[in-house]
Amino acid sequence: NAMGRAWRAGKETEGWIVLVRAAAPTQADFQDLDPSAAELAVTSSLITDEALHALAELEQTLRNDEDAVFHPGSAAATDFISFVWFVLAVEEDVGADLETVAIHEIVDSTLAAQQSPQVRAACLPIAEAVRRAYVRADSDERRRWPRTGTSIGSARTIDRMARRIADTIMAREQDRTLGDPLRVIRMLTPIIDQLLDLPENTGTWRFRTSPQGADIDVKPTELLRGWLEGTSLSDLADQHLAAVVDPAYRIEQMVGAVTGYFEHYLAWTVGALIELVNARLSNADAEGWLCPELGGYIRYGVRDPHALILMTSGIRSRRLAHRIVRDTPADLDSTKEALRSWLAELSLTEWRARYDASASEVLDLLE
Repeated sequence: NAMGRAWRAGKETEGWIVLVRAAAPTQADFQDLDPSAAELAVTSSLITDEALHALAELEQTLRNDEDAVFHPGSAAATDFISFVWFVLAVEEDVGADLETVAIHEIVDSTLAAQQSPQVRAACLPIAEAVRRAYVRADSDERRRWPRTGTSIGSARTIDRMARRIADTIMAREQDRTLGDPLRVIRMLTPIIDQLLDLPENTGTWRFRTSPQGADIDVKPTELLRGWLEGTSLSDLADQHLAAVVDPAYRIEQMVGAVTGYFEHYLAWTVGALIELVNARLSNADAEGWLCPELGGYIRYGVRDPHALILMTSGIRSRRLAHRIVRDTPADLDSTKEALRSWLAELSLTEWRARYDASASEVLDLLE
């Protein structure tokens, strides 16, 4: 892990590290390459004792509170509910009558039902409860929720956030189009804090002065703004974690936060939120929209359409992307073709001189 973090800190890109055992091969090594049928067997995660106990608890809870499908607790039950909800959304899209959809066929399509009659019996009443919850939900909303990629409960929460944001935008008499990612991040400050509270966030937004030291208060949106502006990881660490004496631990924490939250969790959940906001604005025929590429900006640490094009076209260095964007003409179209044509007018020598490009960055530009 430490080697991987060091790689990310130095290169700001993904990479593989292969560890090779420095010893002569033995017969046992080759046995690992010839697994038995039992070792290759695929079993459902729902047929474990733990999952079966969670399903039984959920079934009991649903008898008193049918909204429990939005707060199932265990990962196995959450995934099963999301699966049933997704299938119902697909059935509705093709015009099926939700009241006559064969719930037992949905359950029987799972590996768990094929492998365990006990699990099948436990899943049937839960699937029926999911159908009832699906029918009670708003038609447009219930079909949008599976597209977030989160649990159905979290999708409902995100959609409620999206409704509040869309209502705020529509209430404005002017300035309904918000395309500046930094401005949108400021507006979303309380929302981002709420996204961090969703069950999908399996990590902890936490920084310390040392492994066992005191906590450091770092606001997610303040760090995110610096990330979008192109501040390097080392500078971000120095600015926000100055209380950390050990430079290695300082950069380690910053790399962990950027990788786990900006490049993954928040890029995903904020992107889903923005999509739902714009869907609501579109359905209401409202003029305006909310920065549709914000999820991508967060993922790659950029704030300009040209920089996002570069990062999604093979440029691995966000430093280089930011340097190029500062050099682009103000009237250059935000298209891949326009950006490529403009860059092609410069020579390799100019790339090196103007952008301080390394050999690998020049190769990325050539590609």
